[in-house]
Amino acid sequence: DVMADLECTECHKSFEKMPDKKTCIECHDGDEEYGKTLIEWKTTVKSRLDTIKLLFLKAKDKAYKDKNILNKFKNTEKLYRAVLFDRSKGVHNFEYITSILNKVEKEFKQIINKQ
Repeated sequence: DVMADLECTECHKSFEKMPDKKTCIECHDGDEEYGKTLIEWKTTVKSRLDTIKLLFLKAKDKAYKDKNILNKFKNTEKLYRAVLFDRSKGVHNFEYITSILNKVEKEFKQIINKQ
């Protein structure tokens, strides 16, 4: 990930306020594109979570009616909730979060479509 070599305190200057796009821009010599990247990542993750929420609800309903797929559902639910409750919304490792969301979406769809 692009942020792997950073120390937490390079972006998180205070525990009272979360970094925003201004923080990104300041570190990158005023380049507005870095601020846009932060917003784009957060927007993308939020949109994916909104889409997956509908799949989650359908998969949950199906899984609790079919005990054979309940375990798979619960394992996938853990991944879904880990991203859902990640306050950074993918900023710390966007590629990793995206790969988790891809897996979660695929698994929920498989559960929903299981005959």
